[in-house]
Amino acid sequence: MYVRNLKEIARIEVTDKRTIVISHNKREDKVLIGQQIHTKDEEGKPMNFFLKGALNIPAEMLPKVSEAINEAIDELDI
Repeated sequence: MYVRNLKEIARIEVTDKRTIVISHNKREDKVLIGQQIHTKDEEGKPMNFFLKGALNIPAEMLPKVSEAINEAIDELDI
């Protein structure tokens, strides 16, 4: 899916109401890691929105992010 020059490249549901979405901005060659919230409006219609403060980094830094995540996994013995 493309939105504003972003192509979604990965998605993981972390709770029933929260998803982590990784997207790539090919024009700027940046990767964004955001949190999407799933909720319902007053009429029960589904609503999805992204929280501010997404991680917006140069694409070549993604391996470093992976390294940091793996380090955290090791530290937490998960």
